[in-house]
Amino acid sequence: MQPQVAHMDLFVRTGIWFAPLVKAYETDYVYSEAERAEFKGDVSKVQEHMKKMEQEINEAYPALWIDSDMQKSLRPHLEKVLQEKLPDKRLLKGYLPEFAVGCRRITPGFPYIRAIQQDNVTVHFTHVTEIVPSGVVGADGVLRNVDTIVCATGFDTTCRPRFPIIGKNGINLQDKWSEDATAYFGITDPDMPNFIVHSGPPGPLQNGSPLGLFHAMSSYGIKMIQKIQSENIKSLRPTHEALRDFDNYIQSLIPKTVFSDDCRSWYRNNKTGRVTNNYPGSALHLMEMLEVPRWEDYRIEHFDSIKFAFMGWGFVKGFEEPVSDLTYYLTPDKIDPKWVDAVYKREA
Repeated sequence: MQPQVAHMDLFVRTGIWFAPLVKAYETDYVYSEAERAEFKGDVSKVQEHMKKMEQEINEAYPALWIDSDMQKSLRPHLEKVLQEKLPDKRLLKGYLPEFAVGCRRITPGFPYIRAIQQDNVTVHFTHVTEIVPSGVVGADGVLRNVDTIVCATGFDTTCRPRFPIIGKNGINLQDKWSEDATAYFGITDPDMPNFIVHSGPPGPLQNGSPLGLFHAMSSYGIKMIQKIQSENIKSLRPTHEALRDFDNYIQSLIPKTVFSDDCRSWYRNNKTGRVTNNYPGSALHLMEMLEVPRWEDYRIEHFDSIKFAFMGWGFVKGFEEPVSDLTYYLTPDKIDPKWVDAVYKREA
């Protein structure tokens, strides 16, 4: 917006840490024609490039532990970066946070830093107290006359659904998640049968790349559907006890992370201080936790009074086909390779 306006008044309530998501690629990095051609002509180059960036993102996770060596070294490094990019001492003081790196979401906003230093931008380190017909009044009591207001704060960043989701006993997830929301591994809820949500509370919002994790969540949902369909299940939902124990353990880890430091963040309920929107482990860790569903943590209701009725009469699909391989289990990959090696060595 900065190049398009005559003048901009920018209200900043608190500082923020700035850092590129990947070292060699800042936010406004433009790929060259040669790079684009290489990606288009060789899919392995795309994979190599993605893996390089994802590797850096995932490697940064230890910095989110408040007493880690990576956190201790990252802070002075980012302070130096900000000092280099913000020579104006007033701006530097206003933007340099006192809280740990990652307490609030890190901003990869170097184009923003360049914009705020232009002649047509004035930064006010105060929050807005009032909007009047002619402009905006800050906490410093000064009225700034403006003709357009763009809000960059105050959004609903809770996990509360935007539409009613009705579960057991008429419970509305909108009401249940209106304050300190939590879900079993961030995806299922005891009062919502046959329900799964991506990146629910506590979700992995700043602890690694989301690409693999979203795939893991989708795979978990598919496993739920397969179990429901193949075992004639009426409803599948985690128990309240499982959610309680999971949530208690997660909350016991939060104080060890930067998310518990003294900052206002949309990761947490700023009224109660509880961190609701962040899983304390890495994205890779959550992927592993979701790989094999813990069905023992679920309450399962079947359509039949005999829950094993889904087994049928003992026939398999192959018996119904004119030609079918009924010895599918005899394949090389099913044979113990050590046994095969021993046999070949004995024959030799």
